[in-house]
Amino acid sequence: MFIDDLNLPEINEWGDQCTNEFFRAMIENKGYYSLEKPGDFLSLVDVKYMAAMNHPGGGRNDIPHRLKRHFVTFNCTIPTEDAIDHIFGTIAKGHFNEKRGFSEPVIELIQKLVPLTRQLWKATKDKMLPTPAKFHYVFNLRDLSRIWLGMIGTQAAVISQPSAAIHLWRHEISRVISDR
Repeated sequence: MFIDDLNLPEINEWGDQCTNEFFRAMIENKGYYSLEKPGDFLSLVDVKYMAAMNHPGGGRNDIPHRLKRHFVTFNCTIPTEDAIDHIFGTIAKGHFNEKRGFSEPVIELIQKLVPLTRQLWKATKDKMLPTPAKFHYVFNLRDLSRIWLGMIGTQAAVISQPSAAIHLWRHEISRVISDR
């Protein structure tokens, strides 16, 4: 069973996260009592649990230690800025090159757009933090991937001038980031 965003349940006035407490009890008791037939215990057999969550903050809470003890914790940090630029720079170079018919000015511009895209994404991510009311303000590397996926879906005949590349880049930024 996979639970995503394990730390999103709201904390009540007593400091509990009712959903997570139910989940913890279900893991510990290997089942739960039926609401339809009081007294009947529904056993869960051969179930493995996996969960994912972001770091606490920005509308996300920490999970109770009593629940946390049931999981092995892995902390996957975001790559460095240089690594991100290298990854998306390689993708951009692989598509926007002379073998595919792109002009030198377009190729040079695209290489400048790689760090600029990351800087814009990071500024947006830092400014537009998620809250319980605006939970969709979660920006991650998937957003950069979606931007560059749209960018590399082009042909040299369409992107013949740097101005066309700028229009495409602006469109992809608007499509991925501004729509939120």
